[in-house]
Amino acid sequence: MNLNADIYCNNGDTCRKIMLHHGGISKQPNFIIDHDIKEGRLSPILSNYEIEDLNIYAIYPSRKLLPLRTRCLIDFLIIELKNSQW
Repeated sequence: MNLNADIYCNNGDTCRKIMLHHGGISKQPNFIIDHDIKEGRLSPILSNYEIEDLNIYAIYPSRKLLPLRTRCLIDFLIIELKNSQW
């Protein structure tokens, strides 16, 4: 019986649960797995390996009629996420 299976998942919490049940390895942001690493449930591997940065995009219909609150949210996210250590 083959117990190996390819799993494709784009949800961090689901990936975390799979890792906790010895289902493989995954690159996850610190806010999802830090507690598990500190408690010894997960171990970092390939710490010196650098992966390509992931980007976040704000998509909106037009700059011409962009509501002020949307512009303020975008500006806030740019500042807050710029130095994030995820």
